[in-house]
Amino acid sequence: MAGALMLDLSAGIVEDLTVVREVLDTDGDPTGQAVHVLEGCAVADRLPSSDEVNGRERTTRVADVRCPDRDADVRASDRFRRVGDPAGRAVWVVEGQPARSPFPGGGCVFVIALTTG
Repeated sequence: MAGALMLDLSAGIVEDLTVVREVLDTDGDPTGQAVHVLEGCAVADRLPSSDEVNGRERTTRVADVRCPDRDADVRASDRFRRVGDPAGRAVWVVEGQPARSPFPGGGCVFVIALTTG
């Protein structure tokens, strides 16, 4: 199927993700943050990658996510915190656009990434 987003989440775990969204006023200026939780998401971590930037090692962790709710409140500009993440209060970012399945029970899939260093 050309152009379809296919993720193998069979090796993933189920966890709740905390969404942290910037709130803007009518002029587009940030006024704070809104927080909500996406429950029961299948999350499959990929192998981390590392590279050197300006003499410092930078590590990027990436995870594939599938929310059971196709209408999950997820935007490309959202940030996430993962429960039990060893990085503590690390903030993951969405890579690309969330994809909504046209099929019943298909859910919403997206990729999140965390870069440190």
